Amino acid sequence: MAKTFTHEDYLRLKNEEEALLGDLATQNVTVKELNPSQNTIDNILNFSKALSIKSSKYTDHIESILN
Repeated sequence: MAKTFTHEDYLRLKNEEEALLGDLATQNVTVKELNPSQNTIDNILNFSKALSIKSSKYTDHIESILN
């Protein structure tokens, strides 16, 4: 039997969500700034150095990794 999601269910969920958001707003929550690790940055830079893109007469372009 399929379960249905009624309007009352939506209102209950909405009220619970608003209550939780209100609780979070009253707390002094500091958001940690997320930064990529140095390893991730090095991997991206190494990939960009190894990537070669050439124009082609028959296709738009050819991408290849030179490793």
